[in-house]
Amino acid sequence: MIPESGTSNGFIPPIVVNCVTVTDPNDATVNITIPMNAKLVSYDMKLTLGSFNVFANKVLTVQNPWILTPNTGNPGQTLSVAIAGPGLPNGMSLNFGGNAGVTVNFVTVTDSNDATVNITIDPSVPAPVFLNVTLTVPSSAGFNTFTIPNAFEVTPPPGP
Repeated sequence: MIPESGTSNGFIPPIVVNCVTVTDPNDATVNITIPMNAKLVSYDMKLTLGSFNVFANKVLTVQNPWILTPNTGNPGQTLSVAIAGPGLPNGMSLNFGGNAGVTVNFVTVTDSNDATVNITIDPSVPAPVFLNVTLTVPSSAGFNTFTIPNAFEVTPPPGP
């Protein structure tokens, strides 16, 4: 039985617990904030309400907040990739796989949730290969860098 009041030690930082609400004797709701710099991993949680303690292993998995469409391309292709998700400011830059042979031609930010990046995939890029996509966004402290693992795949060109 969950006590009606207490505190929560919450999740491992950087996840922030805003409040805990006991909804009935067996349930509680935890309101959290996941900052943009949270790593894309699973987090543990410790909940303390009065003398009641719960520790849950890997209870929350932070997923990539950005969606790339399309998320595939062929060697030798130039294409536009739409990016949807929070926190896409003017002045951001992208990198596909480091020096993997994908050139970012330009980035157009439509609003804080939508952008388009035009890329050219060098004909010599081996396929198939998955590439990490790195977003670098301006912030008040300089720049923040976020990497989306295996977000884009260079696929073999279609057969004849």
